[in-house]
Amino acid sequence: MQNLRILVWQFYKPFLYYNLFFTCFGAFLLFGKTAAFILALAAKMVSYGGMIFYQHFFNKQQYFYYRNAGRPVRQMYVYTLTPDFFIFLILSFLIITLKQYGIC
Repeated sequence: MQNLRILVWQFYKPFLYYNLFFTCFGAFLLFGKTAAFILALAAKMVSYGGMIFYQHFFNKQQYFYYRNAGRPVRQMYVYTLTPDFFIFLILSFLIITLKQYGIC
């Protein structure tokens, strides 16, 4: 399990700031209007697409490292993108709830 955490961290680390930027951008859109959730979700999906595009076309040799470690590349994407997406959803619903009660 410790080896898997290290592999996931190494896979996600180059895109941490990139995905964090799009998460904050989506949260910023939600502060404007609650109906902007679809736009924020689309921005997050574009960030995932950009991440996969960059990784696949410019850094394809890195996949061999994870395959040699016994992990399929799709599994690495699932392990990295799923927690990031749930953090985005929790943050989005927290902002929407706080706006509904007039706190922010």
